[in-house]
Amino acid sequence: MSCEENSSSEVKPLYELRGGLDGMLSYGAENTCAQFQTSAVAKIVQRELEDVATRANHSLNELLLRAIGYSNGSEGFQGKSRAILVVKALASLHGSEFEVVNSLVVISLEKDGDQFQIEPVLGEDLFSCIVINILYRNKLLSEDVYNILTDGIDIGSSKINIGDFIVNEITTDNHMTVTERLESLEESWYDCVKQRLPPDIKLAEVINVDNRNSSLKWRDASDHSKSGWCYNKLVRKVATTRQSDLGNDPEAIL
Repeated sequence: MSCEENSSSEVKPLYELRGGLDGMLSYGAENTCAQFQTSAVAKIVQRELEDVATRANHSLNELLLRAIGYSNGSEGFQGKSRAILVVKALASLHGSEFEVVNSLVVISLEKDGDQFQIEPVLGEDLFSCIVINILYRNKLLSEDVYNILTDGIDIGSSKINIGDFIVNEITTDNHMTVTERLESLEESWYDCVKQRLPPDIKLAEVINVDNRNSSLKWRDASDHSKSGWCYNKLVRKVATTRQSDLGNDPEAIL
């Protein structure tokens, strides 16, 4: 976990900064505690924002009436600016800064609609540099927690990135009917993005990631001539010290 803007040097691995096994385990416990505290703070704020939205019946018009007493002018906003208007109103009613609300929830609504949906930011997205810095600036995180989450020590992540190695998740298709299996197989023939790695690929290296549809491009770790695309739902990152050589193969991600 690190923040690029908080460090002028490259992110350093844990074993370079904390000597010995005891040091690694101690740091891991501190980091886990810091993440727990951050997650707890975020969930409290997110729950309060959801309560505000619920009391306003998830209506932009009612939200504005509660915040400032009128909603005239809201019809002039469409698309993203309309969603930002919702965030502004939520922040006003909650008593938080706009950046705090905007970092912890995602607002969606039709471009000129009144009803909005509020979705909490979850998982590893909560520990991004942007969110951590915003929470700290607004005194929602202590300095100790902030420092450990931004100290430039790379302890890894479950998120799949370029250069990671992956295998298929072990799953069972016992709940699928014969018809469902045939339909899934037929669909896979025409879809260039597969659900899983081919069965003959025992270990693959991630060479590209497309966050738009949660897919990734892989190549066989043993035979780089074999490659393809799959979704990340049914694959998992392997915990390994194996080194990626993508830096020596600039054409790999093309």
